[in-house]
Amino acid sequence: MSASFSFLLCAFAFLRARYMNKKKAVFYERTELDDHQRYSYKLIEVLSISLLTSASLFFAVLLSPWSCRETVLEFDQEISNDEMFQFMCGSGQINGLFKILLGSRDDAIGSILSDPLNFDIQTLFIVGVVVYVLMIISFGLAVPSGIFMPIILSGSALGGMVGIYFQQNLLSSISPSTYALLGTAALLAGVQRNSVSLCVILMEGTGQTQALIPLIITICAANYVGGIFNEGIYEIMIELKNYSYLYHTAIRSMDVVKTSDIMSRPVLCLHPIEKAETIEQILLSCTH
Repeated sequence: MSASFSFLLCAFAFLRARYMNKKKAVFYERTELDDHQRYSYKLIEVLSISLLTSASLFFAVLLSPWSCRETVLEFDQEISNDEMFQFMCGSGQINGLFKILLGSRDDAIGSILSDPLNFDIQTLFIVGVVVYVLMIISFGLAVPSGIFMPIILSGSALGGMVGIYFQQNLLSSISPSTYALLGTAALLAGVQRNSVSLCVILMEGTGQTQALIPLIITICAANYVGGIFNEGIYEIMIELKNYSYLYHTAIRSMDVVKTSDIMSRPVLCLHPIEKAETIEQILLSCTH
């Protein structure tokens, strides 16, 4: 699933680039656009996708009246007096889908990771799919946003959904919160290709030390399976934007390339100890 996220993100990025090429503009090669055109296209893109994401979240809640449930938690009882969280629900009820998608993301993630049973299995499925799709559409926009929190929300929702299904149909002793944590770890590891740092972050953030071994296995499996299909999301974006990047491992196609194939003549040499002025003059005077 995480590998498909990177693949679909690339596909969507190329579609955006192709659309802008029809407008006689280049999406990633920014040097061919003047400042006014570049800022105009970015602004139009941000506004369009912002409207799309806002409308998608609203209609996802509007078309799901079955997501209402009785208030059972102290936190729900505190906010149930606010009519905003009773969207299309009766008295004493709260709209779980509205709380997750249009409420506080921090509170929603905390509620799912602590106990996914606070929400219906359909609600968790819709949250996971909607957030997953919107991440693909909105990632890479010219706005200060990231994918860390959306990945946690989508992964915990889908993992919690699987945990509830297994608890109801396979074994009643299964803890859905553990599956929510593993879903978060799998999606984060598969998209960002983190390993040790991700394990430490999730363990310290949740305190679920009993899930250490399953967490390690999940992260390693997600990294391995994702690596079969493509690179991590950040490596892909660096390549799409044509940024200079030195890979950690050698590219296989470079095994047949000799140093003489890429060198230029005449060869310019420097002393072990050289003045900065001399180095600057050499770099400016040659085309190597």
